[in-house]
Amino acid sequence: MNLDCRKSLEVGLSSWVIQDGNYGDFERGAVCAFALEFWPGTELAPCPDGAASAPRLDFVRGCTYAVRGQILFKGADWFALDAGVGMYCCNVIPPRARIGDWVQGDVSVFIDHFSYFESLSREAGAPPLIYDWQIASVSLETTPWIQKRPRYWERDQERTSWREVVRTNAWEDDSGNGFYVLSCDRQPGAARHRRNPN
Repeated sequence: MNLDCRKSLEVGLSSWVIQDGNYGDFERGAVCAFALEFWPGTELAPCPDGAASAPRLDFVRGCTYAVRGQILFKGADWFALDAGVGMYCCNVIPPRARIGDWVQGDVSVFIDHFSYFESLSREAGAPPLIYDWQIASVSLETTPWIQKRPRYWERDQERTSWREVVRTNAWEDDSGNGFYVLSCDRQPGAARHRRNPN
């Protein structure tokens, strides 16, 4: 495994993750423990030559990366990937994927909402994925909402905008619908299964 080569990441966070009580608000300069969850933009494709090169996460925009990584673990409905840092994905397992296979594609990276620290980390053979991260900056999405149909709103992707803030304010920002990108610097120490190392 090569889980130590990626030190800094832009990581997405929806306000509901805080509102559910899984974390407190995040503040610039604070050190926090969490795993990384990712969602593929499209199905991850096999990467036959992956073993000939290192795993990588190349920044695209926001919290989206072009990823090349090796499958570390495969459960019934989730898998873990070594992309230079360990991270997991639920319910979107590449077809016929096996441990040791290399895959590539575009992914968005988020703070684990609760699945890993509450249950997945306890499965037999699950790799340790929780790291300590220092929050270097917090950006709040200020992209306007547009109504697409009755009772359905989404962000206007033609007018994307962000504002740097000192901390998240999950109950107030964007009327409780805030989405953030946190610039995170990984701190020294091995990955673990629990947020509290003791």
